Amino acid sequence: MSHLPSAAADALNLVRELKILDDANIRVMEQMFSNRVNEDLVATMVIGKEGTIASTLFKLITSAHSPSVVGYLLRFTADVCQISPTLGKAFAIGDFGAVDPASKFMEIANTHSKVDGIFHPGLFLSAIVTRYTPEGKMPAPRDAAASRFLAMMKQSLSTNTLKLADIEYHVASLAQFVRNRDMRIRVSEAGLIKHLVRVLVECLNTDLVSVTQLCYDTLLTLWIISYHYGCLAELYKAQAIPTVHKILQKAQKEKVIRMCLQIFKNFTSAQKKYYNANASSEWVDASIYLIGSATARGDAASNKGPNFYADLIGIGISKTLWQLARKKFGDADIAECVEELTTILDQNMDAVTSFSEYRGEVLSGVLEWSPVHSSAKFWKENVSQFEENNFEVAEKLAELLQETQSDLTLAVCCHDVGELVRYHSSGRSILTLPQLAGVKERLMALMSHDNPEVSKHALLAVQKILVQRWEFMQ
Repeated sequence: MSHLPSAAADALNLVRELKILDDANIRVMEQMFSNRVNEDLVATMVIGKEGTIASTLFKLITSAHSPSVVGYLLRFTADVCQISPTLGKAFAIGDFGAVDPASKFMEIANTHSKVDGIFHPGLFLSAIVTRYTPEGKMPAPRDAAASRFLAMMKQSLSTNTLKLADIEYHVASLAQFVRNRDMRIRVSEAGLIKHLVRVLVECLNTDLVSVTQLCYDTLLTLWIISYHYGCLAELYKAQAIPTVHKILQKAQKEKVIRMCLQIFKNFTSAQKKYYNANASSEWVDASIYLIGSATARGDAASNKGPNFYADLIGIGISKTLWQLARKKFGDADIAECVEELTTILDQNMDAVTSFSEYRGEVLSGVLEWSPVHSSAKFWKENVSQFEENNFEVAEKLAELLQETQSDLTLAVCCHDVGELVRYHSSGRSILTLPQLAGVKERLMALMSHDNPEVSKHALLAVQKILVQRWEFMQ
């Protein structure tokens, strides 16, 4: 055993002391320790012996006193569970007496939270056991461990200053954890979704290539939970669509690109199922109606349901898909996703293009003199859509009037508020809405702005507000 690491040799000695394996199985264990980097060989050696190996490793981990041995065994076990999923299943469904593996791994991780070589694999193994637990059959101790796991995730991901290097193993573990369907809504209930989107934002703020694996694991987690409609609604609220699009625009690795596209496919699929739920004979999970809350703001009764197509088109994804379609990828799934998304968005383009593009521009916070702003046809045909989502777009215009630092955005914003008052059936009364409080006063103040373009459009907007019948001014 001289070729083995000292921790591995100590582990084998412990096997002999505890007398938990016969000589033949001890030799198998020694071969696995010696060839742990040979994944194919290790996977072959595990087949048919999963129960024995899981029981042995768990007994060793819980009996060892040396931190170096505990750390070695945890890391080895985590590696083999990744190589051989059947071993992970053996930990999840095996009989370990009164001790639950997920709980024990969490306990070890908590006890050694300052020792990465123990904490990280302990956390990962707890997630693995949860992953392979049969749905609807989560024992109470394991369910409690899942709650502790989620609390630890939230604590790590919600720090004021997020250090990406410190959370890589947390997110990798979470990507395993959410593969258990019962745990997906728990992630939403724990308030983790907005923090995961924040991780993507932080990835965008650094060199994306340097955090490829973290970015991928985060996207993988979001993709998996997006199959739960309640989670999808929370993803939308957390601005996942524009954030994932920015990742897609910058990504170089195919696995990252694939995950971004898969997330968008789930959004489009959910919208189709939502509006077909009553008309189609196809069975649809009743939780589909949870995505109705995705775009609801204020009075839920005023919500008209989600329009993910419009959001995707509004952020400019059609152009991104066109650019991706011109490239060659080794992953065939990418080309298939690009084609599917392009087809469904093209089919719905006429229904959502005009106002969705405008909405996307307004919500981006950057306005320019694109044709839509000066098109009388646009304002006549779409002014009623400003009422959607509790006057979401109008509220954003009001916010930009107060906060933007761009003179160009400010000038366009003044113009658009004036047009809204001009064409909306409520006329200037629309400014009495709570969402638009202070707009009139702000426009009057902007009439003396240093930039002549801003002062000009502020003046015109005020005129439209003061004149009850705008057509008399023509």
